[in-house]
Amino acid sequence: DRNDLLGAEDNDEAPVADQSATPARSGVFVNGTWAYEVLAMARVPFGFDLAARAYGRQGYPAPAFVTVAAPDATRLIQVGDFDGVRFTRVLVADFRVERTFPVARFNVDLSAGFFNLFNSQTVLQRDNDLIDPLKGETVEVVSPRVIRFGVRVRF
Repeated sequence: DRNDLLGAEDNDEAPVADQSATPARSGVFVNGTWAYEVLAMARVPFGFDLAARAYGRQGYPAPAFVTVAAPDATRLIQVGDFDGVRFTRVLVADFRVERTFPVARFNVDLSAGFFNLFNSQTVLQRDNDLIDPLKGETVEVVSPRVIRFGVRVRF
């Protein structure tokens, strides 16, 4: 099937997914059958507040295509099965710890947040254009682990 991935008629009931329209995210086809997000927060002894977040989703399709210039626009023509290859599933965990200290007439909150706690380097985008010399090169991965420390004064 040679569906035009940018919006041609699709009469054969094959899987279809919208492509991201931003230049930085071209070639990303949003189509997943599962996703989840779990959030939890608890106050533990000694006045600490803990929060955690786990997020996951099925990897998006990674179809091979060729870029073809047409009179009205540049088209991406699919080569092979649309849903045959997918990027790896995305699994990310975040964690936060915070404690409030009363100081005179103020409250001072000290916190530490860990984003992408396990430092997963899942590929989100890869060049799948068969005529591009950079075919197969990684374009985007999940952001690396970030640790953020914070101080907040409330009065």
